[in-house]
Amino acid sequence: MAGTSVISRGSGLQSFFVYNDSYGTREGTEDEKIMLYIPQEEDIDSQIKKVGLCEALVQFTSTFNPSTSCEFLHTQKSRQVFFNPEGRFFMAMAVNIPYNQRVLKDGKCAVEYFEEEVQDGILHAVLKQAYSMFKLFNGSFSGILEKTGLNALKEKLHFFYSRYLQTLNFSHFDILDIYHGITFLPVDHSMFLRVQSFLNLIETSFPSIIHSCILYNDQLLWTSLELNDMRILFKYLTTSLFPTTADSGSEGKLSNTQSPTNPGKFLTASYENIEGLNSSAKRAPRLFISTNGELKDYFLIVYKSLNAVVCLLVNTHPPPPADFYLKIHSVIGMQLAHLSHKIGEQVSKFQISQSDHQYRFLYFNQMNLAIKTTIHSKKSSPIISVTNDMMKLIVDIRSDLNRMPGDREMIMKNLSDCWIVGRRSNKKEFFVVLNQKNASLVDINEEVKKLMSTSFNNVFFID
Repeated sequence: MAGTSVISRGSGLQSFFVYNDSYGTREGTEDEKIMLYIPQEEDIDSQIKKVGLCEALVQFTSTFNPSTSCEFLHTQKSRQVFFNPEGRFFMAMAVNIPYNQRVLKDGKCAVEYFEEEVQDGILHAVLKQAYSMFKLFNGSFSGILEKTGLNALKEKLHFFYSRYLQTLNFSHFDILDIYHGITFLPVDHSMFLRVQSFLNLIETSFPSIIHSCILYNDQLLWTSLELNDMRILFKYLTTSLFPTTADSGSEGKLSNTQSPTNPGKFLTASYENIEGLNSSAKRAPRLFISTNGELKDYFLIVYKSLNAVVCLLVNTHPPPPADFYLKIHSVIGMQLAHLSHKIGEQVSKFQISQSDHQYRFLYFNQMNLAIKTTIHSKKSSPIISVTNDMMKLIVDIRSDLNRMPGDREMIMKNLSDCWIVGRRSNKKEFFVVLNQKNASLVDINEEVKKLMSTSFNNVFFID
């Protein structure tokens, strides 16, 4: 079909809203159930209509399966995803379906929508992460409503999501957002005990510190937090805080806020107590973390020395004393620098070059949320690259594996003759992309076994 011009549009956010179906039950008061609606400029009648449709879908589908409500709505031009995070609160997000609009010679338009470009599992994960991130910095919806009232909840929702949603790029989301895992740094037993003892000493020396964790080069070594809390904190640290506070120097070099005798510095702290130590520190955010089954708020104090970072969750009631930061700096600064050097020496010994690898892999452990991948690695061989089509195929394979009970394996070959192997075993998921066009199934199976024996020899998989 001949055309004169083509207009393309990718996937993007269409609407985002939070509602509580216990409000606005009388006719004419339907707007009362809307806690947040973005874009805010949309007229109220349209907001009520879309929220009402969402509520009707959830209620109608719950009659067939009361334990599971409706999660997705597919239309030609959009995809909508729903999530019930707590109680009578519901969240919904709609995104546009990418399309090409071709203007024909006779002036008519032909529009082609690419529904396969938007995948349900990824959208649902993004929506759940949006809730988890809000909860981390503000607490639960019901907790805010109970303590400060409805108007305060609406203000917090608008303040947070009007900024957070602007950071989302729907064209860049992939299977890694589904897993939302934690990258752990593997160390030997003696180093692990040394790190744990170091943090135990800090918590013992400073009673106001309730939780702590330590990272090296954006990889987690140890944490006292529950894994689900650590998962969302890890995302905040590695995608928001660390990139905005990164040093231009490398291991062993000091910034202008560090001293030769103590290279440690604060990345976050209370402004009123940080004078003379580090003027570039960000204000310590208040985080809401589960402690003994109860959501409590803490100050997040982040301290860095060379390539090691310690995160300290400190009581807000009462707040830390005026000399808290000076003591932290003097007590752990040099110790953390020394520990950073020791970790770096061990990491350099066990680093294995992957420049000659003929594959890319992704591993996720549901039990400890650990993720290991070379999917986006720049160090892997240029001989094989994971295209967007391959990434979508991996998501589809994962969905198929989750529909089937027990441990399973699927092997597929795409149109570019690359093999994709997906395996679920013992609550662990593993995917590998191999560039072996003339290989047989037997050859591919042998290559996977070879990979497992070299890169995952300490991980138990059921054959």
